[in-house]
Amino acid sequence: MSDPQPMVSVILITYNHGPFISETLDSILRQEVDFPYEIVIGEDCSPDNTLEICEAYARRYPDRIRLLPSDRNWGMVNNYFRTITECRGKYVAFIDGDDYWTDPLKLARQVDFLERNPEYGLVYTDIETISMDGQVIRDEALERRRKLYRQGEVFFDLFKENFINTCTVMVAHDLFVPAKAKWNKYWFTYDYWLWMLVAMRAKVGYLPLKTAHYRKHPGGVTNSTVVTRNKKRTYYLFHHIVTLFDKRYGKPISETEKMILFRKMLSLLYRRQGTWEMKRQILAILPKYNPGVYNTFRIFVGKMKRRLPAFLPRTIASQP
Repeated sequence: MSDPQPMVSVILITYNHGPFISETLDSILRQEVDFPYEIVIGEDCSPDNTLEICEAYARRYPDRIRLLPSDRNWGMVNNYFRTITECRGKYVAFIDGDDYWTDPLKLARQVDFLERNPEYGLVYTDIETISMDGQVIRDEALERRRKLYRQGEVFFDLFKENFINTCTVMVAHDLFVPAKAKWNKYWFTYDYWLWMLVAMRAKVGYLPLKTAHYRKHPGGVTNSTVVTRNKKRTYYLFHHIVTLFDKRYGKPISETEKMILFRKMLSLLYRRQGTWEMKRQILAILPKYNPGVYNTFRIFVGKMKRRLPAFLPRTIASQP
């Protein structure tokens, strides 16, 4: 692709999205902007016709689309890493091949926000959930997430739960290192990790607009049994974030924030996952985030209340 360097790289991760990928690409190509942008497609050796559709679009829009086909299946996280390294834009926008954007001004609005607010490194929006056939549906998980939407200094809010909708995100490219981290083989997703890395270093913005449709269907990543099985791998994600936070975060933290970190570190210590070396690393930094005797006691009591019924005989645990 020739210069000029794009203002935005749209990273499109796709696998087996033949029925949906055209709608996704059309929604990106409909964006109304006054700056150059590129679409970098990480096609992951789909067994259906996803590659053929992407190739047809790449031939039709050679100045806009760069297709990265593969002769083997990388898996979602590794496919992300190989694709993100090809992005050249000042900002990177994210979308998967089964979702699509509904606002033709999405990219323009987000670039404008980030250009006017250099202390912000990421901006996201609201979404609507649709069924496999494209009908807007009620999504209880989304309704719960909407109550968590925040902007500004949100690292500790994100640390408790991910509330950022991936298909709406635009992020400053220079705020994250796309090189593969050594624990990535344990991760089931890349987005939550990336949002926390960015929030560790910059503010996060929220635009109260619905700019995308997130498709919920049996083949979707967040609905698959693979993700349910791999959620135990969040141990490695949080270990990485906690230890990185200890090295990089230079701002003062409140007592409440200390409690959030301390609670997560205790969880990393008593959970079965992880190696002894990983637990030793947590033990080494744990005293720095001790929230005091009273708060430590509160944390332990809370954990015991939640865990005690699991260790009692069912007849005893169920008694009033």
